[in-house]
Amino acid sequence: MKFIQRTSTQLKLQIIPLLIWMVGGIVMMVGVEESHKIGRYRVICDRLPDSGHCEVSQSSFWQTHRQTFPLKDLQGAEVVLRNSRNRNTAYKVVLRLPGRLIPLHDFLSSNRRAHQKQADRINQFVQDSTQSNLTISRNMFGLMITSFLFFCGMGLLIMACFGQIIILKLDKRSNQFILTWRGLLGTKRIEHPLGNIARSYVEPGISRRSGHKTYIIKVMLTSGETFALTSYYSSGYEGKLRITQEIHSFLGIEPTETTDPKSLVP
Repeated sequence: MKFIQRTSTQLKLQIIPLLIWMVGGIVMMVGVEESHKIGRYRVICDRLPDSGHCEVSQSSFWQTHRQTFPLKDLQGAEVVLRNSRNRNTAYKVVLRLPGRLIPLHDFLSSNRRAHQKQADRINQFVQDSTQSNLTISRNMFGLMITSFLFFCGMGLLIMACFGQIIILKLDKRSNQFILTWRGLLGTKRIEHPLGNIARSYVEPGISRRSGHKTYIIKVMLTSGETFALTSYYSSGYEGKLRITQEIHSFLGIEPTETTDPKSLVP
């Protein structure tokens, strides 16, 4: 989001990277979602002379959920096939009870052999009445916490590297061109006398992911040195061109639409 304020003696431009903040926030939310997934699950079944019961416990970073049911209701276990988000084949183990299925966990894995081994142990226990107890457990808190930290760290990194608030101020009274970046990593500031500003221009680029054209605003000094207003390329040529035209108009520089910096050297 861009804001432009202009008076006879001052031009101020503010760029607030709402889209980048949203992207970083979404990535962090993925990490929070991962932390809600089961990090540890356990199945305990006890067979008593006249009865028996089973307990399925599932623990995440935030809560623990337990389900208890009579052993006689346990009909067995099976490995079910699901399609994961990246469309790869994945599996999970479910317990079969009358009229319902209880999943051991809510995450998917491509390791069918490990899931089948767990299902076979449960089915063997159900069919073999001489077995007095069954315990199956797995602790995945380490993997869950690693995933949580990875996505949250990635979201913060996106906002820290590309989510700076940019403030450009041209002041004729102080004869200063002041460019300020404010972000999670601190504040950076560039100052030059207005007379050192030769041009501003829009430089094109190509997005590696989509192949579409992207653009960035650059400022050229009379020495030929250039620097960019933002740390990233983005779409929207017309909006960036308007900013360069505002700078030229304020400084009394002849407007230009060229994107070739060599042609702008005074």
